[in-house]
Amino acid sequence: MEKVDTAEKARMMRELQELDFVVTELNEYLDNHPSDAAALERIYTMIQQRDDAYKKYVQLFGPLRASDSLEQASWLWAEQDFPWDV
Repeated sequence: MEKVDTAEKARMMRELQELDFVVTELNEYLDNHPSDAAALERIYTMIQQRDDAYKKYVQLFGPLRASDSLEQASWLWAEQDFPWDV
């Protein structure tokens, strides 16, 4: 089994949490200011950054959701530490 860089794993998880927070806050802002073009552009950018970071995390450290195991040869979701155990 390949050795996992736990510091990098924790750093990337923190980055994902921060990106999710920003996307959630922008979403709530846009609920009240739906025609704010700058906020719309920003949320699209942040969603793309979050999606890219998510894919990279899953590629390096394994699934964050059970559905991330669907295209794998085995059920990796059950074969690793769960995301909340990081």
